[in-house]
Amino acid sequence: MRPKTKNFIPAFFSLKTESEDTENEKANKNVQYYRDLYKTFDDYLKKYPEIEQLAHEDLKKLCKSDSTRNRTPDFTTQNLFRAVLVTRMEGFTFRDAEIAIAESVTLQRFCRLDKKETISFQLIDQAHLALTPTTWQTLNEFFAARMVTEEKINPNLVRSDGTVVETNIHWPTDSSLCYDCYRTVDRIVGHAREAGLGPVLKDFRFHVDKIKKLDFRINQNAEAKNKDRKRRYKNDYDTIISRTEEIVRKAAEIVRILKAEGSVAALAFAAELAGYLPWMQKIVSVARRRFNGEQVPNEEKVFSLFEPHTELIQKGKKDKPIEFGHQIFLTQTPEKFITDCILYEKSPSETTMLPEVVDRHEEQFGRKPSGIAMDRGCHPGKEEMEFLRDEYEGEVEFLGIPSRSNDFGDEEMSRYQRFRAGIEGSISFLKRCFGLSRVLFKGFRGFCQGVNSAIFCHNFLVMARRDLAAE
Repeated sequence: MRPKTKNFIPAFFSLKTESEDTENEKANKNVQYYRDLYKTFDDYLKKYPEIEQLAHEDLKKLCKSDSTRNRTPDFTTQNLFRAVLVTRMEGFTFRDAEIAIAESVTLQRFCRLDKKETISFQLIDQAHLALTPTTWQTLNEFFAARMVTEEKINPNLVRSDGTVVETNIHWPTDSSLCYDCYRTVDRIVGHAREAGLGPVLKDFRFHVDKIKKLDFRINQNAEAKNKDRKRRYKNDYDTIISRTEEIVRKAAEIVRILKAEGSVAALAFAAELAGYLPWMQKIVSVARRRFNGEQVPNEEKVFSLFEPHTELIQKGKKDKPIEFGHQIFLTQTPEKFITDCILYEKSPSETTMLPEVVDRHEEQFGRKPSGIAMDRGCHPGKEEMEFLRDEYEGEVEFLGIPSRSNDFGDEEMSRYQRFRAGIEGSISFLKRCFGLSRVLFKGFRGFCQGVNSAIFCHNFLVMARRDLAAE
């Protein structure tokens, strides 16, 4: 029998570092590859100090000394930027990143935290917010230019394709959006009362539970065949819209009252509620129009009170005919390096993307691609294609964009389309490993941050893997 106090797995909780490993103790193959990967990331950042300098300009406000409190910052912008890279590379939440960095010698060394405590998840979050979408895009363009200079990627032949990245919203129905409006007003007023503003808001009462039950009953009866249930559905639908119209009018009055009160807390709550108010008014207006039988265009609808920039996109997918988010358009080299990501708040048609992809490529690399492959949905039409062929004559050798199935009979077109199919794997990889199936960051700015940071980290990882494979 083992003694009670004997550690039968003596090395399991050992704090021995890699530097203390003996020559005979060799790391597991996968562990060693993981360490080599982060060593390659570190080599890139040391080789191209401009990357950390670009990030420094955004992050330096988080590392200011406070002379009034005789306090110096605990971390450098280098620590923060590398912690953000770890978070995005590994697909961690900010809380998970804090723990992973604290518990991993490899990640601590990559983040230059050997003699410091770990970075808190709040600070990693602030650092991610501080890095603007433009900075991430600039970082990717700089990295692409360096890879071209070193002849690690060839931008002469590219492939492009679009995909939808969803925003973090629930499935929008008129009743659920009305309930969102109602509970948001109740939440803000409740917080204002807790902050001591109860006396000025004492005349306002809300019945959120009743609205929640109405929304639930509407969803239950939406597909009902029974006449009584159909009648109940219509009455409940009218009731929830009427009560939301009333609460939106009250919200406007509450904003006026809080502004008149004038305290800092009152003005803060007034600003928060006023930010939601235009979208609430639009939601309830659309719901009323649809209840009255009017066909409302998608451009006039709001699909989320909390992410009002969200678009409804129909790409004709069998398993997902309707998606809510934004369309992004990626351009990639044969080495799987994504050189460009086009992202608009209002997504254009894919048939208009060819000239923009070519123009942006020329602006980035100083020349048009010699060949470009895109899918059939990007064909701009026969007349426009002939015009573009004449315009690009002598610069773009081949436009691999079929207009019909018979075009695949052409050997060169078929070869370009096989090449184009490779970008589908990269899109899948971005969605599975970098969180682009659904971006969880708030607002359109946060959406762009999530997409652009994922693109940069994807390229960083792709080039590191290629370097390790070449060794």
